Amino acid sequence: FYFVVIIMNNKLTKGILVFVLYLLIPMIIGMFLPSLNNSNLLSVLVRFIIDVGVIALFIYLFKDDFKEYNKGLVKNPKKVIGVGLLFALFAFIAMPICNIILHVLNVSASDTNNDTINTLYGVIPLYMMFQTLIYSPIVEGITFRKVFKDAINNKWLFIIISGFVFGLYHIIYNMTSLTQILLMLPYFVVGMLYAGAYSKTDNIYSAFIATFVYNLAVFVINLL
Repeated sequence: FYFVVIIMNNKLTKGILVFVLYLLIPMIIGMFLPSLNNSNLLSVLVRFIIDVGVIALFIYLFKDDFKEYNKGLVKNPKKVIGVGLLFALFAFIAMPICNIILHVLNVSASDTNNDTINTLYGVIPLYMMFQTLIYSPIVEGITFRKVFKDAINNKWLFIIISGFVFGLYHIIYNMTSLTQILLMLPYFVVGMLYAGAYSKTDNIYSAFIATFVYNLAVFVINLL
């Protein structure tokens, strides 16, 4: 009980818990459920329930902060939403520029992460829409933006480290050589932009909106 009280009253401890859970939960799920490519309706439903539980848990851990975010959104929706939309546009511009840079550097820009997502959209479209448009903006926003901003007081150091960890996470499991670490560049830049949106308003909803809008734009383009 004392340990639980410490966690609930310490942002750094809660941040560490959130980050560890974010890394461990997919691994644990993978041990007991089939891969998404081979999923049946029941396993997808179980994943969905777990995902909703993770969202609820992460928000609950920072419930007092979310009360302030809600007040900020109601008080100044134009700024919170506007910054989110603006940084989503920046991300949409930055991603192809980063891919051009990788091409110039002769680094294979094959994006295993996006390729997998696009494949799964054809297999389990409704669940993937939930994953990319709801789960990822909220859970990644809390894990890579909220947690790091609480731990790092310097604005630019927070933005850089948040973007770096976000980028590294998206490529590290598919790296086959050291040079492929450069493939994190697009995610690094986009991660910094999401962190920048949060830093600009000090409201996590700006980061949520930026991620949601960018993911939605990519989803619509892939449909065309």
